[in-house]
Amino acid sequence: MVETKGSPSGRFSAGMGRLRPRPSTLILLAFLALAALLNYEADPRLCSQLNVCRNQGKCAGSPPCEADGDEMCRAALECRSMGRCREVGGTCVLSDGFCRASSLCKEHGQCVAIENDRGGACMAQGDSCQHTKRCQESGICQAKDGKCVISEQGCMRSQGCTSEGLCHVEGQKCVAKSAPDCEASKDCKTRGHCSFQDGLCVRQGDDCRKSEVCTVSGTCDTKNGDCVTLDVADCRRSRMCEERGRCSLKGTGCGVMSDDDCAGARVCKTEGACAVRHGTCAPSRDEHCRSANVCADQGRCTSDQGRCIPTTDADCRASTLCREQGRCVARRSGCVAERNEDCKLAQVCELSGACQARFGRCIAGGASQQIPGDSPQ
Repeated sequence: MVETKGSPSGRFSAGMGRLRPRPSTLILLAFLALAALLNYEADPRLCSQLNVCRNQGKCAGSPPCEADGDEMCRAALECRSMGRCREVGGTCVLSDGFCRASSLCKEHGQCVAIENDRGGACMAQGDSCQHTKRCQESGICQAKDGKCVISEQGCMRSQGCTSEGLCHVEGQKCVAKSAPDCEASKDCKTRGHCSFQDGLCVRQGDDCRKSEVCTVSGTCDTKNGDCVTLDVADCRRSRMCEERGRCSLKGTGCGVMSDDDCAGARVCKTEGACAVRHGTCAPSRDEHCRSANVCADQGRCTSDQGRCIPTTDADCRASTLCREQGRCVARRSGCVAERNEDCKLAQVCELSGACQARFGRCIAGGASQQIPGDSPQ
């Protein structure tokens, strides 16, 4: 240690920094010295006029100021910004209520106020971690040293285990440790992630063909870890072919490539989508709409830019929607209820008392009113 002369004691240790008190501290010390010199009588209201009252709730007495009761703390800025809303020993400290309402509690499970030399901190304790999104998704469910940490039990109960087979803790994450972890997961059933490899569930061999992704979209072959389509027969057996016309090979999957794909699909029968348009099935002629359920059910009997719409009141009046719901007037957005007479003749009036037309539908009571900004065709 190097010693240097010149300090009050005649020496000081090299490397020690010089203390530099804040200007506010110097002013306070000068004030106290002057008060003592003049035999000044302290004003008990002085602290209530200082910033330390507004900011920290120390409003009682004269300097040095202190908080006197929770009410002073709750009125201070640091209560709202830092949660220091409770008085302990003349100082405002952190409250449990602030911690419970904070994002630290909701996201990280730090819901309990613990006192420290900095006015307190929100910490994890007990089961506070188990109510967080991170616990549910990633197994971070155990309180340790004031924080939420990952645990074996947390991993086993997490969505990552149920969905992806990540059921065991390794380091700071949940991982899969065996083929049964993967085979029991939701991703195995729906997406083919059924094989275990390096802590993860992946696609290998015939995993895709055994999963729902093959049945639904026709992607039944495993290639470089992805489910793809190599045989058009898989497309034609798929649910998307039956329902949406995706019956032809398109890239590494199945898609709509011709009118024939659409003509045999359910969407042609129900929505009039019987022709290929921009890679999907859509109506291209009025006859597509008129022969579909959407015309008889909803009065949408005219083809317009790839969809079926109602264009005449006659189409609406012939529809199920008019008979059941009183929606008998054609608008571009659909058949709507505009006349009380239509509502009174509809089943909805008899069944539920909705006999008045208002804002395009039949309701119980009230005056009739047109839909703002819309006009009859």
